[in-house]
Amino acid sequence: MQTKAILFDFGGTIDTNGVHWSEKFWDTYIRCEIPIDKKDFEAAYVSTERLLGRENRIKPEMSFYEIIREKLIIQIYFLIQQGKLSHLTIVDDLSKKLADDCYASIKSAVAVANETMEKLKKEYTIGVVSNFYGNIDKVLEEFDIHNLCKIIVDSTIVGIRKPDPDIYKLAIDKLGLLAEEVAIVGDSYTNDMEPGRKLGSKTVWLKGRSWKEETQSEAADHIIGHFKELENIFL
Repeated sequence: MQTKAILFDFGGTIDTNGVHWSEKFWDTYIRCEIPIDKKDFEAAYVSTERLLGRENRIKPEMSFYEIIREKLIIQIYFLIQQGKLSHLTIVDDLSKKLADDCYASIKSAVAVANETMEKLKKEYTIGVVSNFYGNIDKVLEEFDIHNLCKIIVDSTIVGIRKPDPDIYKLAIDKLGLLAEEVAIVGDSYTNDMEPGRKLGSKTVWLKGRSWKEETQSEAADHIIGHFKELENIFL
């Protein structure tokens, strides 16, 4: 059946070109020469994500830069408490240094994705379906993506989270299309490819760098290593 719409994941897909956020932060720590090893960083990353899952620290009015900064502040405090960074560390200064570096890298990746999505919009309906914090609309506006999308679904707002296929089904139903007429593009097999396959949608796995290797034999209809490869598939 002919593809009429493409639904994109955001985090790890549009914003990082397939690089898992744990790896994106680690790249920033390396570039900024922060003296910790990766195992300690990963502990800080996991602790931060769990804390954010328990506490409503990310507010709807926050920009993407502010989200990054908030996560880095929590990570840095964790590393100080664990004795991995000096207690004399000035958290505000270090979090800004890291956030500035990380955000610059994100803007570069989003610019590439934006260019490809502009081309795809000429032939397909575009949407974003994301596990996010209730502010995905604001973030997409921040990166000039909002105007490309006919539909935007934020898990916090609709009360459904991936890997539940219903979050994608909600978007598909709002578009008035059959699942077979929609392609799903994401960086996670579990959160994007598996739900897409269950619904009967075409799946494109942006399989980049992650701290947990996903090697499912069923994989997806297409596996790519760079966002721009979508042009070869759809155009």
